[in-house]
Amino acid sequence: MTEAAPLRPLLWGAVLLAGIAASVYAVRDGGDAHPADEHAEAVEYLVAVPDVTAVELLHAGRLARFDRTGEGHWFLHPDAHGHAPGDARADHAHAVSPESSERIGKALGLFARARIERPVGTAEDRARFGLTFPDLVVAVFAPGKPRAALTLEVGDVAPDGLSRYVLIVERGAVVTIPNYHVANLTGLLKG
Repeated sequence: MTEAAPLRPLLWGAVLLAGIAASVYAVRDGGDAHPADEHAEAVEYLVAVPDVTAVELLHAGRLARFDRTGEGHWFLHPDAHGHAPGDARADHAHAVSPESSERIGKALGLFARARIERPVGTAEDRARFGLTFPDLVVAVFAPGKPRAALTLEVGDVAPDGLSRYVLIVERGAVVTIPNYHVANLTGLLKG
């Protein structure tokens, strides 16, 4: 055996430590995509509406409206017909349960951070993506706006089984998002 043999484990240990240090630095620095990197892709979120105040879900013929209080607590609105302020039906008190508020907030928060995976078509292609009769319609409301700031129609699961086709009505664009975001929303309707 040569004298270099005992040094070999030390050399491999040093290489391993250098690799770990480089990985830690990359994670701390934001990963591989650096803002100055001209090839870094910008992340595009599905729900680009700041300060969402309400979300309506239409699924299987059932309309559910989730509203957010001024303190940021979410609740399922018992009357999803959106009565105008001042209407006696709109001025009733809302009971906000901390447990349900947290569950609703998590599901809606995850959906709000859904990243668009890729654009795949336009509104004219709706039949191709199972959007003729959408499985789920999502209307997102912003403060002071009587109409939805964003309307999304959810179609078929993509052939990969992991993505879902979504029509962004205001843009006329069909995109894919991870299917688990849709499952989280429909789970709200079951709970």
